[in-house]
Amino acid sequence: MSRFEIEKKLREAKRKETQRKKVTQTSTQSVSQRSKDRRKVVEDKKNNKKMSALQDLKARREEKKKQGITCVVIADFV
Repeated sequence: MSRFEIEKKLREAKRKETQRKKVTQTSTQSVSQRSKDRRKVVEDKKNNKKMSALQDLKARREEKKKQGITCVVIADFV
């Protein structure tokens, strides 16, 4: 056997092993479990969007407050 034949067989064996792992991973999780996991991911994304929107809103409010304070201070000097 040449070096190339040995390497080819090793690559094929590695491919088969990874395919087996993929099949066993998907078969071990039930459909309902995968569904629950998907729901959690979707909810987390929604929560992240909501939280970032709320943080943006709070930041805008703070910015408006700061601008309002500076306007009041300037108006007092005039």
